[in-house]
Amino acid sequence: GRPAEAEKAYHDALELKKKLAADYPTVPAYSMELAAFLSNFGVLLSDTGRGRDAEQAFQQALAIHEKLRSEKSANLEFRDVLADPHNNLAALLLQTGHLPEAEKAFRQALALRAQLAAEAPLVPSYQAALADNHSNLGLVLQNMRREADAERAYRDALVIQEKLAADQASVPQYRAVLGRTQDKLGTLLTESGRLQEAEEAHRQGLVLHQKLAADFPDSPKYQSEFGATLHNLANL
Repeated sequence: GRPAEAEKAYHDALELKKKLAADYPTVPAYSMELAAFLSNFGVLLSDTGRGRDAEQAFQQALAIHEKLRSEKSANLEFRDVLADPHNNLAALLLQTGHLPEAEKAFRQALALRAQLAAEAPLVPSYQAALADNHSNLGLVLQNMRREADAERAYRDALVIQEKLAADQASVPQYRAVLGRTQDKLGTLLTESGRLQEAEEAHRQGLVLHQKLAADFPDSPKYQSEFGATLHNLANL
């Protein structure tokens, strides 16, 4: 709630983490912590409208990750963290309209996520992150008017998200993101003039959003998403 105070706290902590990483270069954990912190700091800067500073923080995080990558390549947790600044940078580039650069960053993250998901297929968080990457890439491609590529990305996300929602039925977040991707696909199909398919996608999303809104009546987000899907259907 207080961005200026939060930024000062980040700066103070950042200096400490930089000193640890510099004083103990043979301890990769300190450099990993510094990179993760830079990535989170970049998110704060982006949220407060300082895109250039945010991009610089993300790039610094990526530089640290790339330096550590070869020596930590077998560590799944490290490779999972490595994808974060790619994602954060891509989201910033999408927000600022740098679509080709955003696509490149999302694809770099996607390559890392896909390898992790293949090596650890029973870890739901890796599967969820891979699906998110496909969906985010779809949004970039949709904004670039590459409808066929965007549809493919959304459908790749849906395959993973449908399995997660079925296998992890007690986790509402997996049903929520599945519904959101159905809505994204529905919007894309509407823009492409494929209204019958768009209606089918939105109706599949509606079933999910309606159930979530009923199960969690005190959640504004779930209520809002239910309403948004109804609105999309009404406008077809």
